[in-house]
Amino acid sequence: MQRTALAPALVAALFLSSPLAGADPALVNLSRPDVNFVMGVEVSRIASSPLLAAAMEEAQQTKPGLDTFFGLLAPHPLRYLNEIVIAAKLDPGSDSKRPENLLIMARGAFADSGFSDIVCSQGCAADEYREFQVLRLTPKPGEDPMHFAFLDSQYAVMGSPREVQGAIDRRVTETNSVFSDAIQEGIARLGGHDIWLVAKGVFQDAGSTNGNGPGMMAEQVASKMDGVGLGITLGKDVRFALELRSHTPEQAKQVFDMANGLLALMKAGEGSPESKQMIERLSLRHEGHLLAVSMRIPEAEVRAQLREKAAKHREQLAADGSVSAPPATRPRREGGIRIYGLKDEPVEVPAHKN
Repeated sequence: MQRTALAPALVAALFLSSPLAGADPALVNLSRPDVNFVMGVEVSRIASSPLLAAAMEEAQQTKPGLDTFFGLLAPHPLRYLNEIVIAAKLDPGSDSKRPENLLIMARGAFADSGFSDIVCSQGCAADEYREFQVLRLTPKPGEDPMHFAFLDSQYAVMGSPREVQGAIDRRVTETNSVFSDAIQEGIARLGGHDIWLVAKGVFQDAGSTNGNGPGMMAEQVASKMDGVGLGITLGKDVRFALELRSHTPEQAKQVFDMANGLLALMKAGEGSPESKQMIERLSLRHEGHLLAVSMRIPEAEVRAQLREKAAKHREQLAADGSVSAPPATRPRREGGIRIYGLKDEPVEVPAHKN
């Protein structure tokens, strides 16, 4: 019998012919082919990002009590996960908290029982499907049932009973899903980012507008869109990529012209130096069906912004007198985690031992 249980991860859907730029094809091909939303997270890359480490350090300086949270989080569950993909066929009219057609897929290290213990922390019951063990997660009141299955020591899936069984069927038959152009091409271009998502229309404006303001322009853009994609990478700098996919190249050119006009108005209008600088960094490109928008923020600037925001927050806390300020420097020490900011400080919590 193959060992199977499911681990929370993300939905995956991919295409048969073109290889993915970054997303794992063996992961995304577990999804059904008619999804209209796919999202991926490169957990291991984000966890090792120097910018994330800097953000966590500033957060700990501002709120020392977070030492406990970070100390507990580091051993698990992130140590089990490398990549997560979430795929779904979204229905705007659905009231379900967990869509029936949602699938969460994960790639990681599932050889031991550690991740199963996390998944089944609220209770599980075991079933079997096609020689795979499927875990039925005990639902909370009012929530839909969720199933989990480990496909092997590297891949796991989670979702409704139907979606998990479908993923197992595709795994057993080695079936590759073929998606719509908007989904397939979006994954190929954006799948290499640390965080990425791709969605297919129809897109509608939240409400009708009258006149010629930004709302009208947004409505016109939405009517021409067939898909949207977003990618974020946290490397030595932060890179953003936004893609708007139109039904035709002609419509994409119209969206490009409207976006250029809006950008020119924003540059000419009033605004803070920071917002002006952000606008200057935006780069627009028209290519076939796509309007591609990109931006890069240098590492030094990101770190400076993190320090500035953390300093302002500490000043606010000191002014309010609501939290005791931590020492300016606290040497790293072995044996436990110290929590500052409490009535009797410091409080030491024993370190987690593997």
